[in-house]
Amino acid sequence: MKISLAWVFDHIEVPLHKVDIKKVIELFTKHTAEIEEWHRFGIDTEQFCVAKVMKIELSTLQAWLPQFDKNLQLPLRKDLAIDQYAFVKKDGSSYQWATLKDFGCEKDGFAGAVEMDLTQAKGSWVEYAQDDYIITVDNKSINHRPDLWGHRGIAREIAAYMDLPLKPWEKLLSTKVAAQLAESEHQADAQSFGMEIKEPSLIYRISGWYNPHAINKSSLLPIMFRLLSMQNRPINALVDLTNYVMFDLGQPMHVFDANAFADKTVILRKAKTGEKLELLDGTKAELGIDDIVLADKKQALSLVGIMGGAQSRIQLTSKQIFVEAVGLHAATIRKTAQRLKLRTEASMRFEKSLDPLASIEAVQRFIDLAHYYGLVEKVQNPLISVGASLPARTLRLLHSEIEKIMGTQISEKQVVSILEKLQFQVQVASEKNNIVYTVTPPSFRVTKDISIKEDIIEEIARMFGYDNIVPELARRAIAPFSLHEVQTMRIIKQLLATHGHMHEVRDYLFYDESFLQRLQWYPENAVAILNPVSENWKVLVTSLVPHLLKAVEINSAHQEELRFFEYNSTWKQAPAMTEQKQCSGIIFHQKKEIDFYQAKALIEDLYQALRIPISIKKSTHVAPWYNKYQTADIYCGDQHIGTFGMLLHSFYRSLMQGSGFAFELNAEFCLQYKPAAQRFALWSKYPEVVKDISVMLPYSVSAAQCIEKIKAAYAHINTVELIDMYEKTEWKDQRSLTFRYSIQAFEKTLQKEEIDTVVNTVIQSMQAFGAQIR
Repeated sequence: MKISLAWVFDHIEVPLHKVDIKKVIELFTKHTAEIEEWHRFGIDTEQFCVAKVMKIELSTLQAWLPQFDKNLQLPLRKDLAIDQYAFVKKDGSSYQWATLKDFGCEKDGFAGAVEMDLTQAKGSWVEYAQDDYIITVDNKSINHRPDLWGHRGIAREIAAYMDLPLKPWEKLLSTKVAAQLAESEHQADAQSFGMEIKEPSLIYRISGWYNPHAINKSSLLPIMFRLLSMQNRPINALVDLTNYVMFDLGQPMHVFDANAFADKTVILRKAKTGEKLELLDGTKAELGIDDIVLADKKQALSLVGIMGGAQSRIQLTSKQIFVEAVGLHAATIRKTAQRLKLRTEASMRFEKSLDPLASIEAVQRFIDLAHYYGLVEKVQNPLISVGASLPARTLRLLHSEIEKIMGTQISEKQVVSILEKLQFQVQVASEKNNIVYTVTPPSFRVTKDISIKEDIIEEIARMFGYDNIVPELARRAIAPFSLHEVQTMRIIKQLLATHGHMHEVRDYLFYDESFLQRLQWYPENAVAILNPVSENWKVLVTSLVPHLLKAVEINSAHQEELRFFEYNSTWKQAPAMTEQKQCSGIIFHQKKEIDFYQAKALIEDLYQALRIPISIKKSTHVAPWYNKYQTADIYCGDQHIGTFGMLLHSFYRSLMQGSGFAFELNAEFCLQYKPAAQRFALWSKYPEVVKDISVMLPYSVSAAQCIEKIKAAYAHINTVELIDMYEKTEWKDQRSLTFRYSIQAFEKTLQKEEIDTVVNTVIQSMQAFGAQIR
């Protein structure tokens, strides 16, 4: 958005030339909004002069230059009439019509007709082409500040932090016209139009003024130059004044030819579906019920908040006028502008949630300017305003809260001064050794900006100056915490990925219903979702093994051997709904049998890496995907912490062929288990002796029991491990186990006799256990 500093200082008691422009720019950026760029704006008046149209011919105009008392012939322009003045530009020894771009405006076209007297035409017009400074503000930085979309709001900000006196509103009006307020509608009479709001949920207020004795003119010199600096095209005096007021106060408005209204009644309503309206730019819009129109009792005459209609446009010959300004809900205008691809200066401002009461001030400002420039002779007709008023919003805050949030000390005097400069009403009281402020924001700050007390504290802080607040790093007391869970999870995943050569997968927390149908299995005790987002995802997983089988099915076309693991949550419904972290894995080969004991060794290595002592027992409850004769449970003490086993081929044969091994581990137990702290222990400097023993034992005796028996046989036995197992059919219920154990003393080298004693003791303990020594 572009801002004219000369225009801004029309609202400040100090003239622009008495302030430091660079200081204004610096403070505006610090306190209000980001400035994208700024530059000096001026017109080279030496290259322009004024031509008066004397005669209109078929393809040319005969014109006279009062400044040089010179006649010349110029190309025909349909927008000019006899006796009208317009600017021409010197081009060497010739002259041509001045364009908008010649005056620094980016729009295409000629500069229009200008109202002036002969003295001004001879050269005194240059007094109005004053130098200026134009700043461009990033629109995104003021989207939350509807009050900053006009020069009055910008002036209020600059006056506040530069400690300059802002001109009171009353001082801008030499012609005082009071507003007559009505809540719902106003009936037409001899001096005023009737006004009615059909959609109070979308339209806050309409303010209107009727004058049957208007005198329209060509564009006025001071107004024209101001509009050009805002990249706005001058049209004629009355229309230009509405645009001037919009840039001045931020409130869009419109002036109608009152003769276009059939019955002197203005109705604000929703458009009818398919209703047609030709707009001022020639667009023939097809409207719908989401659009708001200004109409009489017969037809729509304007697309409210965006653009007026062609039928009610103001001409130079218009005598009776109706001026209106409205307060609208932002969303309605935004939707219409986007749908019709008509984003105008007016719609941009309405999209920011303007102050509804600003419509009254806008019409008052228009009346005053129109009277000042002689566009209306009589102003006694009343200004009528119909609609609801915004309720006042009062917020209460403590001085201690202000200092706590700002992080610095500030005096009561500073707080009150800042808020009053921004036109907040402030009442101060004392309460329990604290200063209490009761703050009422002005109406132009409550539609989108000020709603909670923190918003007011933000206003105080930015005007106080963030540079005046000493920066301090945020403080946070950090208590010691354990990395055990993170490290445990890392060990699990790293060991399975590196030692087990497994790939991690991550599936949804829901079972895939279509896969379960192909698997011909459905979970029991599952947690069902009351309102599933899809019929294919209805129950939470009870086990991760079906997920892994699905991963095998998807990838079996590419690899013969597949190894996957998943670390995720599972849920069960009864006896109470519980969630548990699990780590499950699968080893699958399409052509070879999986070695049960080799896969089992991976599980044992995992728990050994976690330093969790385990025992393996025969499964008592086998999931349907396991072979019940090749499945085992994992225990730590008396707690069941996992299951592993060979997969039952009949469970998945409808999907794929091959041999599989799976495991399901209670990951939460692993995360919570705290192994004993490892302490350094001296090792013996004397050599160890390694011995083997092979025994025949029934299947009912486990290898773990044998290891415990061997360890207990003698104090100098350090380690015992199973190194071999052999089975034969003719042995029936027996098998051969081979153990390797080491013998080492801490204080001396063992003699042969001592070693033989240990070996004999081990043999005797195993024989007493029922083993046959081989």
